[in-house]
Amino acid sequence: MAERNEIALGGCMMEIGNPDRKCTDCGHEWQIKRVVSARGTSARRY
Repeated sequence: MAERNEIALGGCMMEIGNPDRKCTDCGHEWQIKRVVSARGTSARRY
């Protein structure tokens, strides 16, 4: 799938400030916002 540009594989480390998403058409990378709920779990907000 990566060879057909259907997915983008990440690196070996996840650090704060690194992008979460990448467009496979243009290569643009961005982060999604995460909200911590009252139970202490994180939820994605787009």
